[in-house]
Amino acid sequence: MRVFLKGNKGINLIFLTIAVSVIMILTGIIIVNSTKNLKSTKLGKMQADIDNLRDKVSNYYLQYGEIPADKNIEYTNISHINSISSAVDTGAFYVIDLSAMENVTLNYGKDYEKIRNNEVTTEEEINKLTDLYIINGDSHNIFYVEGIELDDEMFYTDYTKEDADKQPVESQIIEPGVKADKNKIYIDDGKVATIPQGFTILPEASKIDDGLVIEDVDGNQFVWIPVETAVSETEQDGNTNKAMAVKVGENYRGLLYDFTSTESIVKENCTAENSNQKEPDIIYWGGSGFYDDYYYDKAGFYSFDAMKTGLQEEYNKMIESVEKYHGFYIGRYELGVDTNKNNIPTSKKSGGTVATADSSQPETYRWYGLYKKCKEFSPESEQNSVVSSMMWGSQYDVMLNWMQANGIKVDQSETGNSSVETGKNENDKLKNIYDLNGAHYDWTVEANLSSFRILRGGYNRAFYGPDNRADRTLPSATDANFSSRITLYIR
Repeated sequence: MRVFLKGNKGINLIFLTIAVSVIMILTGIIIVNSTKNLKSTKLGKMQADIDNLRDKVSNYYLQYGEIPADKNIEYTNISHINSISSAVDTGAFYVIDLSAMENVTLNYGKDYEKIRNNEVTTEEEINKLTDLYIINGDSHNIFYVEGIELDDEMFYTDYTKEDADKQPVESQIIEPGVKADKNKIYIDDGKVATIPQGFTILPEASKIDDGLVIEDVDGNQFVWIPVETAVSETEQDGNTNKAMAVKVGENYRGLLYDFTSTESIVKENCTAENSNQKEPDIIYWGGSGFYDDYYYDKAGFYSFDAMKTGLQEEYNKMIESVEKYHGFYIGRYELGVDTNKNNIPTSKKSGGTVATADSSQPETYRWYGLYKKCKEFSPESEQNSVVSSMMWGSQYDVMLNWMQANGIKVDQSETGNSSVETGKNENDKLKNIYDLNGAHYDWTVEANLSSFRILRGGYNRAFYGPDNRADRTLPSATDANFSSRITLYIR
């Protein structure tokens, strides 16, 4: 019995030794894997940060034409970052200004708080910080200074050293004559315009101050209207900043102007809902069932109340876009229809049929049909880069304010276009926009009293100045001299 126990004890010691060894090996593997997984997770978080920042920086650059960074302080502590490309990252590096962008949530980059809180202020102090994201001024490539180690390799961005020289510079800037594969920016003499996806700048009309012209694949042309201030605090401030709208509660109300040969004055009380001239608003005559409450379906709405709500929502979105991108586009030509393509709406030179409120054009006649036709140019869908509309009164007025600031007398008629074909007369062109004096009146969404929509400019037999408001026109009226223009705002 004693011999058996002695033998059994020996066997237990051997197995125990083996078991301990196996446990130590497995523990080592688990520790190694856990460490590797932890490092892999850290790398994933850094890559997610950079992907997030790249999107935010891209949107900021599209909006302002510059990167979000303090260019007075260069970040030079970069010699250890092995993924920087001498062929691509040719500019100086700067700390990304996280406070300049909205809704930025990151896993790393906490040292930026020391800069934000003025705990470090000099270039020397900032260059000692490493838990930072920096950006190259030329390539816009983003790097994490501290880096993440994985498998004895350091990562500072979301690609490796081997890929550094191959990493494409995804420049946001576009040149004339190049079709935009996504929304791009164009810079001319320090001024910035956003070029929507699918459009090309005409090389012969590429000056922003002169009226930058873009064209889509079907030949429709639009002119960029720069807007320095989209939203004013008060109506009175509009006399100075020439804004488009005032926010009243949760919604925007349009600022409308009267023009003289030297200045423009905001129409008093125009942002009140009970104003005589206003936007956005529905119109009706004592609930008689004669105007918007009768024709709402012709404008593309399913009910009278839906039209009231829809107009306000459309106006809000337009103003928000103009405020973000500092401008919008207006049809270079008056609204047309392509009779060879199911009467699709166009903004082309003479050769097509101008869309009018003539009863001989059942697709477009009356204000309602013209309004709907303008919206059909670019129906709201995710694949489109712009949203189209009949031009609003405040869009028209901000266009005139821009022209007036550039020395054009908008209250006086130049040589008008005596033809009913848009773009017929080269003399009837202001800032590359045709027929503001002649051809046809241009209907807007602006409302007057409770019964009328506003027509602007002149027509082929009456060469009024572009500022002319041919008001008191029933939207149910039919007239071959009444047309409109498409405007586009960027999504």
